Amino acid sequence: MSSELLIIERKSGYAVLTLDNPPVNALSTEILAALDAALDLIRCEDAIKSLVIVGSGEKYFSAGANIKEFESPDAGPSNGTKGQAVFLKLEKFPKPVIAAIQGNAFGGGLELSLSCHLRMAAEGIALGLPEVKLGIIPGWGGTQRLTRLAGRTRALEMILTGNPIDAKQALAWGIVNRVYPRETLLSETESLAERVAHGPSIAYRAILRAVIEGADTDMEKGLAIEQQGSREVFKSSDAKDGISAFLGKRPPKFKCVIESE
Repeated sequence: MSSELLIIERKSGYAVLTLDNPPVNALSTEILAALDAALDLIRCEDAIKSLVIVGSGEKYFSAGANIKEFESPDAGPSNGTKGQAVFLKLEKFPKPVIAAIQGNAFGGGLELSLSCHLRMAAEGIALGLPEVKLGIIPGWGGTQRLTRLAGRTRALEMILTGNPIDAKQALAWGIVNRVYPRETLLSETESLAERVAHGPSIAYRAILRAVIEGADTDMEKGLAIEQQGSREVFKSSDAKDGISAFLGKRPPKFKCVIESE
């Protein structure tokens, strides 16, 4: 499935979703709906074990929401609710999602990348949450996810001033995982997605759940989530083969299929 605004390419065990809404890949209501539908589709495809999200063109990953949709007093909060729901679905997606931030990521564009599990950025790009300059605040999870990644002091600096930072600073602050030259960013990200696609999907699901849900609770509850995941994983054929492969000094042969929800 592809829409005019979101292109889906299925590759060797992974898929690439390209935001294609020039000139700035604005996240309109339509593109959010397309992303929502794409996640539902890919979730059910056993052949797809990881996901890459990238923007079309070189200048913008995404400049954020379509501000024209905010003109009525109720439009902004309504749009925010939709954006939050889609990005929460993305964050809780059971397959690893990697953002390839090939261009500038502002507002909702940065919030989209923050919802992904890993973020790879191109050298020289800018990342920011400039909503305060419009008299509004980030409404798609930016106040929460940026704070969890970068810490309160750095998050407040970015959100209160609205000023962007570059990829190098984002790496130092823990907002992105890696920074690559623009010309190699997508190939490096896809290489990672393909390596992940050959790993144990059942274990990945348990890891994502333990890290993401555990981060939003106390230690005791987080450990309970981890233990639940551990019990589920040890019952899987992937675990049996992984342990057997280690003892037999051979490469494992993971099924890479999520057996149950």
